[in-house]
Amino acid sequence: MSGDSPVIAVFVGNVQLKAKVVSITRVDLQDIYGERALNSGFFISLKHVVPEGPAELNRFFRGLRIEANGKLLWSARNATVPQAFRWKRTKRTLLRFGDLKAKLIGNANVNESSKDEHYRYVTLPSQLAEKYGKDLIVVSDKTPKIKKHDILIFTTIRNEYVRLPYFLQYYRAMGVNHFIFVDNDSTDEARGFLASQEDCSLWTTKTSYKEANFGVHWTNSLLKKFGVGHWCLTLDPDEFFVFPYCKTRGLRELLDFLDSEGQDHMFCLLLDMYSAGRVSETISAIGQDPLEVAPYFDGTGYTQQANASYGETFVQGGPRRRVFFKDQPEKSPAMNKTPLVKWRPEFCYLSSTHVLSPAKLNWPHPRHFLSVTGCLLHFKFLSVMAEKASEEIERKEHYEDSIEYEKYHNVISAGEDFLFYENSLKYTGPQQLAELGYLSFGRWF
Repeated sequence: MSGDSPVIAVFVGNVQLKAKVVSITRVDLQDIYGERALNSGFFISLKHVVPEGPAELNRFFRGLRIEANGKLLWSARNATVPQAFRWKRTKRTLLRFGDLKAKLIGNANVNESSKDEHYRYVTLPSQLAEKYGKDLIVVSDKTPKIKKHDILIFTTIRNEYVRLPYFLQYYRAMGVNHFIFVDNDSTDEARGFLASQEDCSLWTTKTSYKEANFGVHWTNSLLKKFGVGHWCLTLDPDEFFVFPYCKTRGLRELLDFLDSEGQDHMFCLLLDMYSAGRVSETISAIGQDPLEVAPYFDGTGYTQQANASYGETFVQGGPRRRVFFKDQPEKSPAMNKTPLVKWRPEFCYLSSTHVLSPAKLNWPHPRHFLSVTGCLLHFKFLSVMAEKASEEIERKEHYEDSIEYEKYHNVISAGEDFLFYENSLKYTGPQQLAELGYLSFGRWF
């Protein structure tokens, strides 16, 4: 192929259609670096060639085939319809096929830099997941209870007992079926509490959180063992997922819609929540909804940079950038996350849930239209965080020797931990977030 775009032809029976190939682009690392050839993704517009009636539509798709450079690429007669070819029998949705990940037969060569990228982003994370997964010791394994279509949550914790009862309550009500935890040597009641829960499985380790890529290798190991084929939420215990219509519709309804769209992941903005008073005085009782004591968030001030390092949309902002990193705003934490993924064996998180492999999982809107996105209401700024900052500074197990926690500790110690300001808004629901541009309803109605 030597870099040339393939010639795509679309036929029904022996008749070639005047279908327009809108674009030909690289798809993702796992597909690009196949053993036989490069892959291309293309979007075929069937406008003006799709027939009107249901019977005609059925005949149209039964006889459909696609060729690339004169060789058969896909045929309705000899192939199972892939996810990208799911269609609803309406004129609007039949005007387009989604992105087709096609292994084109050719003589393409993969250069050395491409091989290096493939090793770094695909092979190595899988190897590290296997290596560090061996450090996990089972405490309570109830995964045999997991059923085929169950929704799963994966979480790594250390001394988070105070947060856990409401965390479980919230996600059980949403429709999550099973929780898989890694406990990094907690000294509170968390381990015993989780072991007693019938829908929770628990592993523990005393090894370094930092050396395990801040827990990412542990999570990837368990995702590969138990998450494949399931919709999985990977979360911290202070993160609460909200999505369009979440006040009236369950998580299963959202996932059914994503499946119908061929969308295998969902982008979220991490939205830091806080009270009108000091962080150190914002107390949430065990089992209490943290929104009751920390209902505010920044209504403006977020920035984004597309394709920052590995296809992700890098977002910064909120009170961490405004208050804790005001002298170095460019070093403030990332607020982009992709916590919801329909897991496959080759998938891996690379940097918390901020960056994933393959790269397509980092795109907020992976297709040629606006996709559904959500938010994670993030309740870091409670009194328990103020208490935890000193311990994490001492442990130096977080990013850059816990520099973020040093900033929290310094601001709190100086009595300057008031995050509320003139542009703070009180959370009312997903419609409010959509109006602010923080989440998208996409084509879901």
